[in-house]
Amino acid sequence: MKPNLNLSISRPCSEKWDTFTKTASGGLCNSCQKTVIDFTTKSDDAILNFVKNNPDHTCGRFRPDQLKSYTMTSPSTISPGWMLVKAGIVSLFLVFVSKHSLAQTPGAKLKIENVEQTNIHDNDKGVGVSEHLVKGVVTDENKSPLPGVNIILKGSMIGMNRWGGKV
Repeated sequence: MKPNLNLSISRPCSEKWDTFTKTASGGLCNSCQKTVIDFTTKSDDAILNFVKNNPDHTCGRFRPDQLKSYTMTSPSTISPGWMLVKAGIVSLFLVFVSKHSLAQTPGAKLKIENVEQTNIHDNDKGVGVSEHLVKGVVTDENKSPLPGVNIILKGSMIGMNRWGGKV
């Protein structure tokens, strides 16, 4: 339950505001020697702020519409734990929704520059084996060489990387 502030004047001062000595925050009452705060120009929030910061009895000048019951609200607290949970959910959503991007555009035509075919016979088994030697530079459609290219024989796991090692 939120605390309420009931702003009322039980015994109004008998002195007139016009007779007070002016001060920075209002006026000085000559009969009781207290500073009377002028709240007539202040908003409801400013009045609540003043009451929160000055819990002692205060003499003040108010407009009739300011004499009412105010609900004191406490400042909202930010829960960092909840903010982290929300950030995690958003991050997971973005990971699952994102698309993979390709380094090259699909359908790029690569040119084979030089192919030599030699026939090799394996004498131990009597089987003839055909070997192809492929030499050249793999380039993109702008004739720029592509770094780090692996070449793999279509339909198999046989291939070579750019350093001459087997893939």
